[in-house]
Amino acid sequence: MQKVIKSVLRYAASAALVFVIVFVYHTIVKVNPTTVALTFLLGVLILSATWGLRPAVFTAIVAAAAFNYYFLPPVGTVAIADPQNWVALFAFLVTAVIASDLSERARREARNANERRRDVERLYVRTPLTAIKASVTSLLGSPNLDPAPRHELLTVINEESDRLNRLVGEAAEMAQLDANQVELRLEPHNIEEVIEEAVRESKQLLSARPVEVRLVPDLPPVGIDSGRIKEVLM
Repeated sequence: MQKVIKSVLRYAASAALVFVIVFVYHTIVKVNPTTVALTFLLGVLILSATWGLRPAVFTAIVAAAAFNYYFLPPVGTVAIADPQNWVALFAFLVTAVIASDLSERARREARNANERRRDVERLYVRTPLTAIKASVTSLLGSPNLDPAPRHELLTVINEESDRLNRLVGEAAEMAQLDANQVELRLEPHNIEEVIEEAVRESKQLLSARPVEVRLVPDLPPVGIDSGRIKEVLM
């Protein structure tokens, strides 16, 4: 419900922006139609960068109607006397929509880039090197360590090395994603085996938490990139 209200308020604010521009240029400051069109276009771009494509397209349509009614002769009617004004009106509407789309794409790319950056930062929080370094230091400082704690430290080194290797691989994959160089290897796989492998490799992160997997029996093989699907599950 809040999302709907928020969306309605945005459309209302978009219409209000058009009304303010019309009021200023029609009542207070007299300018030529080109200045009005550029001002409308600037408003559309600002809305697209702030709220996205749909409010911007809505604003472009309302602005085109207002531009025609208040600033193209004969003023005060929806009719257009000069055929050139039809071209001007159409050009304004198309330019506004295209510019809004480009602005939305740039906004989406920036958002995706920020999300990828945050993902990388999360990957390297509590880096495995800290645990590996601590375990190696303990082993070197206690050459006569009992077998049990020695085995535990070696296990930590082994598991954290695997995790470090996985983090490096994920960082490389993110670089491939940024460069649009990801290729999927689609082959028939048993999804149950992929899930079991994902759970097994997440054992350390899951700690002592129980995991129960429920699948419909006798599922047929499915064409997937098992490595990518495993990463999604993990």
